[in-house]
Amino acid sequence: MEEKEEQAKTESTFGYMEELSKAYREAFAKRLAQRKPVLPEEKRDAIARMQADLAVVADFARRKTNTNEQKELLSMVGESAQEVLRLLCIEETQFSPSKDVSSFPVSALLMRGVMLGNRSLNLLVRHSEADGQLAFLILSELSALYALAAIN
Repeated sequence: MEEKEEQAKTESTFGYMEELSKAYREAFAKRLAQRKPVLPEEKRDAIARMQADLAVVADFARRKTNTNEQKELLSMVGESAQEVLRLLCIEETQFSPSKDVSSFPVSALLMRGVMLGNRSLNLLVRHSEADGQLAFLILSELSALYALAAIN
């Protein structure tokens, strides 16, 4: 008789846990359904375009600079831009560069990079519920670009 009571108690506890688990899953699904995306699609695409351009700008500028420090900073900018694209679930090749920057001097490339980084940050912070990791990556890009501007 004791064995049957223990089994009933175990089944009762298991049933309770099963119901609790089901309730948690439903609540989580509702919360996800109500959650708005961090960025509206048009703003996400605009930031992605600018970040894809920034990756190209950083690559061309890196090839044109002479010092290892400048090359390292520009590599950091390009890597951050690629990481932003990854977080936005965008492939870098999805957007073609908006300008042919291959003939730009390094100073013009850096100026364009700063503009793209600032515009990206502006869209992210002012026009959406900013995602912290995206904002920090873009701030990292800008800090490297400002350092390059100071070096030049």
